[in-house]
Amino acid sequence: MSGRRSVTAADLGAVVPVVVTPYTDAGAVDAAALERQTDLLSGQGCGWAAVGYGSEADRLTPDEISAVTRVVSGSLRVIGNVELTSVPAAVAAAERAAASGAELVLVRPTGWGRVPLDELGSAITAIADAGVPVLLQDAPQHTGVDLPVPALAELLAGTSGLAGVKVEPPDPVGKIARLRRETGPDALVLGGLGGTHVVDELVAGATATMPGPAFVDVFAAIAVLVAQGRVDEARRVHAGLLPFIVAASTSMDAFLVQQKHVLVGDGILTSARIRMPYGAGVEDVPAQHDDLAAALDLQMLRRRCAATRAEGARR
Repeated sequence: MSGRRSVTAADLGAVVPVVVTPYTDAGAVDAAALERQTDLLSGQGCGWAAVGYGSEADRLTPDEISAVTRVVSGSLRVIGNVELTSVPAAVAAAERAAASGAELVLVRPTGWGRVPLDELGSAITAIADAGVPVLLQDAPQHTGVDLPVPALAELLAGTSGLAGVKVEPPDPVGKIARLRRETGPDALVLGGLGGTHVVDELVAGATATMPGPAFVDVFAAIAVLVAQGRVDEARRVHAGLLPFIVAASTSMDAFLVQQKHVLVGDGILTSARIRMPYGAGVEDVPAQHDDLAAALDLQMLRRRCAATRAEGARR
C-alpha cells in the first residue's frame, strides 16, 4: 500500500470549487487560462479545487485529465477524478491522479447499486491503495447507486482509505444532518448540487461545499457568515445568488457555459466554449445570464460579498 495521508476538515476549507476546463480556439486545453482560474481561486481563499464531472472529465482524454490536474496542483491542492467503471480501471485512474498531484480522489460508483456493500468497500480500499484517500460521490440520480445513511456510515467506519462522502441526492440536507450524527465530526461530508442548498448544508454539519468556480467569492462569503453564526445574513446572500443557480440548473451544459461566461467577463477565460456533444439552447445561456445579472445587480452582490470576506479576515 502506498503512503496515503489523511485530510482533515481544517485542511480542506469550506469552499472547494470544481474547476472548469477552458479551451483554445483549436479545441485544446488552454493551460494559461486554467492557470489564471486557479490563481483566481487561490486569491479568493480556496486551498483546494477538484477536477471532475464539472471539468468535463467525461469529454477529456486520460492524458488531458492528468494535464488539467497538474496545472491545478501548481496553485491548489487537488481532488482528482475517478470513475469506478471497474476496479482495475479505477485504480489506474487513481494512480494517474496521484502522479499528477492529486491528494484526494472523488469516486463515482456508477453501476455498483447491486454490488454487496463489502465489495464496494473493498473497491474503495483498492483505489485508495494507489496513494490517495477517497471521497465517495453519493448522487443516486446520476450513478444509480442509492446508499442510505446507515450504509454510508458503515462504509466510513469500516473502509480503509475512505475519507468522506460528497452527499448530493436531490434533497441532501436531511441526509447530511443524519450522516453527521452517525459519523461524528471527523469524516469529510461535502455538499454539491451547484450550491443550491449550501446554507442549510453547512448548518447541518457539512464540511464544505463543492460549487463551480464562477461564484466562489459569494460562496466564500456565505461560509464566513455561517461560521460566524450569522445564518440569516448568509441566507440573504444566498437568496441573491439562487436565481443564477436555478437558471443554470437545466443541464450540465447550461451550467458549464454559465460558469465559463462569468469567468470570461472576469477576464479569466477567453471563451465559454464547451466540447461536443451538447444540447440545443446552450448558445442562449450567456445572454440570459447577462439579462439576469443586470436585473438583479449581480455586481452589487459580489461587492457586498467581498466586504464580508474582508471583514471575516479581520476577525
